[in-house]
Amino acid sequence: MSLVAVVALGAVLIFVSRNDRAVAEAPILGDHWHAAVGIYMCGDFVPNPNDAKQDVSGIHSHGDGLMHIHPFGTRYTGEGANLAAFADTVGMEIEDDRLKLASGEELSNGDDCGGRPGQVQVKVWESNADQQGRLLEGGFADYAPQDGSMFTIAFVPEGTDIPRPPSAGNAPTDV
Repeated sequence: MSLVAVVALGAVLIFVSRNDRAVAEAPILGDHWHAAVGIYMCGDFVPNPNDAKQDVSGIHSHGDGLMHIHPFGTRYTGEGANLAAFADTVGMEIEDDRLKLASGEELSNGDDCGGRPGQVQVKVWESNADQQGRLLEGGFADYAPQDGSMFTIAFVPEGTDIPRPPSAGNAPTDV
């Protein structure tokens, strides 16, 4: 193989890998995304989360039922624009088996929820057109919503139908 062919092949591979990586890293610095969010506790939505401290990540809420995603640093781009960053800003903690709300209320899998054992669950809808949604199997803190998606953090008995957040479809379309 000639040197020119090797160099050309190398250049093509670098271009392709950079394109793939750029797509995988969204949201990037300068993006301004929104995802609808609700917290559903034993059959009722609780008040929308609001920032509990200074936002250092660019992943926050204004109490409007939306997770605002406009990363302030590369640590919070791509998969770093996740539920853990959001929870930290709004004063919550979320693990696969435990949920602590900004109010201080803490619930763990097996705690009472309307006379039945409840469990932490997260249901995700990829867009307003997604009528079915899907339950995350775990890794709740690592969930990184996409622009226009929606999710409900729930503490409910297994098998409970988890509704979309009340703010579904309220994300601005002009940013």
